Formats: sequence, C-alpha cells, structure tokens
Amino acid sequence: GIGSDITERLQRDNALLESEARFRDAFDSAPIGMAIVSLAGRCLQVNPPLCQMLGYTGPELEKLTFQDITYPEDLEADLAFVGQVLRGEIPSYQMEKRYFHKDGHVVWVLLSVSVVRGQDGAPLHFVSQVQDITVRKQTELELAANRRFLADLIDAVPMPLTVKDDNRRFVLVNEATGHFHQRPAGDFL
Repeated sequence: GIGSDITERLQRDNALLESEARFRDAFDSAPIGMAIVSLAGRCLQVNPPLCQMLGYTGPELEKLTFQDITYPEDLEADLAFVGQVLRGEIPSYQMEKRYFHKDGHVVWVLLSVSVVRGQDGAPLHFVSQVQDITVRKQTELELAANRRFLADLIDAVPMPLTVKDDNRRFVLVNEATGHFHQRPAGDFL
C-alpha cells in the first residue's frame, strides 16, 4: 500500500467548515433581515428576521423574487439601482422602499444591497440587508400631516401672525401678514 499525509487537507477542510458555520450563525442571528439574492432577483437564502418581518417562511420566500413582493411604485427605482451595480457604476446602494407582507399590509424598509463578484469580476449574487422602518415612516407621515394642518390653520387666522427664531429670523409668516405688507408671505422667510 501507499500512504500519504492528508493532515493539511483535513485542516483546510475543517477551517472551511468552521468559516461556513460562523457565516451561517452570523447570517441567522443578525438583528436585521438578510438575504442572498440571485442576479434575477430570486431569494436564494433568507434569515429568520427577514421571514418574521415579511410573514413568510424561508422556503416561501425562496420561491419568490424581490420583484414579487416589492410595492409597484418602488420597483423602478430599485431596478435602476440594480442595473447600476451590475454595470459596476456603483458598488452598492441603499434606499427606502416598501414590501408587501404575506398578509397584504405594507412594510417600509431601509434596504442596503451590494453585489458579490467572482475572481473574474463577474457578478455572482447580491447580499441584501433589510431593516424595518415602518414605525418611523408612519411617524414621519403623521408629522407631515400635522404640519400641513397647522400651516393651514395659521394661514386661516385673519390677523398678521409671525414667529421668529432666536436669531430674529422669520420661521413662520401667515398669509394675512403678506396681505398687510402687500407682498408674498414667502418673501419674509
């Protein structure tokens, strides 16, 4: 018989297995949603936080593409970024967008995407990180609505009304102030 020392090969194999286990543990226990996505947009691998965020099981998400669950009005911008990344114009991108939860409600997310390339530079797949920002977006929308309501209310006051900051600059001027001074209220700001 012929014998050969395979110690180095076993050490490399064990190191590779340990590295893969570390990646899997980090991927699965990340505090935000993560996905490995094919160049065509199919979910190849998803982590539990992403499944929980969108209401799907891992196998269900892996049958879908990101296009399937993206809010239609957000798809064009997302695909434009994907094209830029694939062409090498940008290394990654980040955007706020909406996904559909499995039960149909909208989930606002902050999406960060980068591409993994092979040794030859050709794109292999995307890595996506997905953070749920639904509560923040709802708060922003409510705040904007309240600001519009307040602005409308202030403009409805028939007497001139102004507010200045600590530096004595106008920060609020109603329409009655503009009429009183015979110039557009916006000129004061």
